[in-house]
Order: sequence, then C-alpha cells, then structure tokens
Amino acid sequence: MPARVPCSCCNQQCEPHQIVSCCVCKQKYKHSCVEISANEVRTLNSSKGYDWTCKDCRSIGKDINDLKALIIDLRNQIKDLKTDNTKNADSSFSMEDIISEISERERRRNNVIVFSVTEPDQKARSEQNESDKTVVVNLLREAVPDVRLTNIKVMRLGMFCGTKVRPIKVILDSYDSALQVLVNAKKLKSSNTFKHVNIVQDRTKRQMEHYKSIRTELARRHEAGDNNCRIKFINNVPRIVPLN
Repeated sequence: MPARVPCSCCNQQCEPHQIVSCCVCKQKYKHSCVEISANEVRTLNSSKGYDWTCKDCRSIGKDINDLKALIIDLRNQIKDLKTDNTKNADSSFSMEDIISEISERERRRNNVIVFSVTEPDQKARSEQNESDKTVVVNLLREAVPDVRLTNIKVMRLGMFCGTKVRPIKVILDSYDSALQVLVNAKKLKSSNTFKHVNIVQDRTKRQMEHYKSIRTELARRHEAGDNNCRIKFINNVPRIVPLN
C-alpha cells in the first residue's frame, strides 16, 4: 500500500493520488487545499508536459519578472543618457547605482503625486492631513470608482510656502492601484471639481533628470523646425518618437 503523504497546507495525511507537487519548491499539497480537482491532479501526475506552481512560488516569480522589467528599463535609460549631449548627463553608472535605483523605484512604485490641490486652512498638521486625505479620496474615486483605497496615506511634499501649493504624495496599498490611478487620471480633465488637478507617478531623481533631458531635446528639435515628433512612454521610459 503506498505511503500516505502529508499536505503542506493542512498537514493531513493523504493518498498519493490526492497530492499535487509544486515544480519549484517541491512542497506537496492536497488538491482540495489548492482548489484543484481530482481530474486535474490525475492529469498533472500522469503527464510530464504539465507543471504546477504553488501560489507562493507564483508570487515570487512575479516579483522576479518585475525586477527584470526594472533592469531593462534602467538599461534603456542608461543608453539614452550616455548618448545625450547635455553637460549634466552622467554616463558613469556602477552596479551599485543600478541596485540603488531599483530599490528606490520599488519603494515608490505604489505611490502617485497629486498636483494643484489647494492647501487646507487648518493650523494643526493632523487636521490638514485629514482634509487632504478627504479631497484625495474624492478625486481618486471620481477618476477610478472601483480603485482600492485601503490604508491610503497622504503627505505634502516640501516646506509650506504661502505663494505656492505643495504637491501631495499619495501612498496606495499596491502597484495595481497606483497603475489604475495613473491610467485613468486623464478622466479628471472632464470633472467640474478636479479638472485642474494633475496626477503623475512618483519618480526617482534619476527618472526626473532623464525626463527633463528628453523634454529639452524635444524643445531643441521643435526650435529647429522638426515638429513631427513627441514624447511617448515606452515600457515606462520616455522617448522621442514620430507623430505618425
């Protein structure tokens, strides 16, 4: 009689035909614990052409893919900066620079920056923060009605100045929520209440420098008479492309 196998989820001793094994971590699970039918287990166990991956390993795989995308993004920016003729372009990048930039982007990926929201009159910082939070929640709901706003945090950036409205950093619960907001932010332009508001991603210093150099190059081309070009974000990297 085949030996029973413990499930890594519920610790129940199971028959081998009830068990599915993760092809990455090799942990074994009872099929009902991972929402796989008995027929699917038989297919997975009988065919060498099919592999199954547990939820934890799938999550790790997604994180690895995200890091790969960040590295590709940085390589593209480094290539652009190295060919940039502006004096401020820094073409010396070490592996430490790249790792630091990846870490900084990862830290900011759930954030967006909101511009042109009038600063509240309250004197207490806690009251100002609550007022800002209420306005931000309302404008995000108008742009993306179903966006998740769990544990949202807001903060004004920079020192208070009576002649200038400070932007608001908004920290959302996930990258997906931040992406939803960025994709739908243009809907606010048709809003009677928030049409003056602008929302952008929380960029690192290097990203802002690169974007500034691209805008400078675009302005130079326009002044030279080349108006058949614009800035387009490709894989989250700003590039100058033809209008057509």
